Formats: sequence, structure tokens, C-alpha cells
Amino acid sequence: MRLADRLPRRLAQLLLGLALYGWSMAMMVRSRLGLDPWDVFHYGLARHCR
Repeated sequence: MRLADRLPRRLAQLLLGLALYGWSMAMMVRSRLGLDPWDVFHYGLARHCR
């Protein structure tokens, strides 16, 4: 199977995965559980670079 044949399916899987990851991060923030590790890293980096 060529890459061009697999590309639409893989792109759909990527977009679905990113959407689910974004939804899970939003639910963590809304439930006041805090931030996920990657957001904690960005928050600390932003505070450090001010």
C-alpha cells in the first residue's frame, strides 16, 4: 500500500486524536483538577521568560 493511499486515513486519525486530547485538557481545567504536564511546562516557561 502506498503512502498516498494511507494518507487520508492517517490524517483523520491524527485530527481525531488531537481533538480528543484538546477535549481532555479542557475537561481537566473545567473540573479544576489543574493543568496537564505539558501545560505546566508552558506556564512555567512563560513565567520564567517575562
